[in-house]
Amino acid sequence: MLTSLSCMQDIMEVTNLFLVSLYSYLQGKRLCGRAPVQTFIDARVGAVHQICSRSGLRVQSSPGNLCISRSRMQVFDVISDQNCSMNRMRVQKGSQKVIVACDKVNNRCLPVHFEKNRVDILFPAGPQQH
Repeated sequence: MLTSLSCMQDIMEVTNLFLVSLYSYLQGKRLCGRAPVQTFIDARVGAVHQICSRSGLRVQSSPGNLCISRSRMQVFDVISDQNCSMNRMRVQKGSQKVIVACDKVNNRCLPVHFEKNRVDILFPAGPQQH
């Protein structure tokens, strides 16, 4: 039983550290309350960039420049208010295929905008579903 309690305390410490880091980031970048829900992708920058290349797929239902990742990525939806109160900040963690708008930047096709995945809404983090 002590092992379970210790493990649970470790999880709580990591969760609290993450929330404090996220809170500091939002405050430092003046992003609190900027939008009703802000989404953050927990993935290597290179993995997100690759969505705009052969690693991603073009979104067929979109006439524009949207591409979707082939695999799921960890995503955090964050709700915050203008006052940036940590007590009122809400975070939902999940896993989904990520959609981005791709444009040519410095002669490279790169993601320039995150698009909410309305079909593949957040799934609990875990094994990929195909």
